[in-house]
Amino acid sequence: TLFIDSTICQGDAVFYNMNTLTSSGVYLDTLIGTDAATIQQLALNVLPVRDTALNVSLCFGESITVGSSTYTAAGAYTDILLSSVGCDSVVFLNLNVLQPTDTLIATICEGEAFTLGGQFFTMSGVYDLAVVSPTGCQSMVQLQLTANPTLATNLSVVLCEGESIVVGSNTYNASGAYTDTLMAAPGCDSIVNLNLTVLDIPGDTLEASVCEGESYFWNGIDYTQTGLYCDTLSGGGAGGCDSIICLDLTVLTVADTTFLNESICEGDAYPFNGIELNTPGAYTEVYVASNGCDSIVMLDLTVTPVVEAVLDTTLCPGQALFLGPYTFREPFQGELQFTSASGCDSIIGLNLTYYDSLRLDTALIEPDDGDFFGGSIYVEFTGGTPPYSYLWSDGRTGPFIDLLPSGEYFLILTDENGCQQGFYFKVPLRDEFSFTPPIRRPGHGNGGIKVSPNPFSRELEVKLSGIDEERPVRLLLYNFAGQVVYEEQGLGLHYRLQPQAPAGVYWLAAEQEGVRIGVERVVRVER
Repeated sequence: TLFIDSTICQGDAVFYNMNTLTSSGVYLDTLIGTDAATIQQLALNVLPVRDTALNVSLCFGESITVGSSTYTAAGAYTDILLSSVGCDSVVFLNLNVLQPTDTLIATICEGEAFTLGGQFFTMSGVYDLAVVSPTGCQSMVQLQLTANPTLATNLSVVLCEGESIVVGSNTYNASGAYTDTLMAAPGCDSIVNLNLTVLDIPGDTLEASVCEGESYFWNGIDYTQTGLYCDTLSGGGAGGCDSIICLDLTVLTVADTTFLNESICEGDAYPFNGIELNTPGAYTEVYVASNGCDSIVMLDLTVTPVVEAVLDTTLCPGQALFLGPYTFREPFQGELQFTSASGCDSIIGLNLTYYDSLRLDTALIEPDDGDFFGGSIYVEFTGGTPPYSYLWSDGRTGPFIDLLPSGEYFLILTDENGCQQGFYFKVPLRDEFSFTPPIRRPGHGNGGIKVSPNPFSRELEVKLSGIDEERPVRLLLYNFAGQVVYEEQGLGLHYRLQPQAPAGVYWLAAEQEGVRIGVERVVRVER
């Protein structure tokens, strides 16, 4: 092995084994000889080229030598030197030559000081000084110093309310004394003393009201709605400031027209706006409401006359007359006072009479002989107003009916006035026959039976008289066809019946042990 050491400078090159080498390192190569191969090793060392930068200040008249070059004038210079290892070394020189004299122009603000050569200067002027620089050079310096005064400005400003003034970075809009320090054009402070007066904007508000439908004229405009309206008068206030005037308007509500429909009774009076009215008609009055606006009231007055009438009527026995709160079951003659739906009195003269009662005078009854319907009934009546019409329970008419089987028969007797009375008859078998006197109880009208109310709707009260209270009583309700539609039995003189029968006319009979106590015509109505 063959070892080779080689050193070159940065930027140079070595040609080895057909390669150009510029970097430090170990490189190998094999040499082929006649006898044997030889390994060759190259150790290459590349030395760096050094660059040196120099900043040098010299006093006037001094010099500096770099390599073989000497410099006395200010400037930038480059020199290539040979280093100790044989490579180039580049030196960059920046040379400053201090002059023996110099002029310095400076400006300060009043109250400040300028320092030069250990001395302090506070006033404007030209000063010549011998100064030793940090490099040890001595030079003459002429100082031209200007001391700018501090500016003070006094301002008295008057503003209107709502306006503002800006001083530096501050904005003022309230009266007061303010001091601001500003920077003047030369860079010195400028003091501004501000005495600010802010004038109030005078204002006046007029309060007014109008009624709905009216308008209020203000400042050249008609206003019809509630609201606050303002206007600005330019320069009308103190100091030339604007003044503001406002209208506070209230539109009062007008009450709707009131319509009155009133009614009074004849002889009464209706008070209307201080006047007593007693004549029917339409009246209109305009009032002043509490808010001062008109209020219209329209009155339609009706006068209801007092009704005076005479009622002459005649009823059938047992019937009742119902007039308002009054009920009559007996003859009556006199005046009745009523209050109508309108509240007014009505006077009715009532002359109530009753027709004569129908009375059974004769009843001839033939019994049934049992072999052939041989029974018959013949009747005669008094009272009422003849002629009479007869309607028997078997449909026949007339005072006489025959060919009757034994049993009960019902007669509805109607007189000329339409008054009716019912009577019951029993046709016995001949062997049971015994004379039965006419069904007639003097002093008891239709017998010993009274009913109320009549007409009735749900309940019927029955009062009996002239009977033995210890013996059972039978109550029968007949329709006009003679059919029993309701029956009840009991003891005593008083009964409350609740017959479930349609509205219509019926006959109510009472008997005790086969003996007719009495018969009453009743009317059921729907309520």
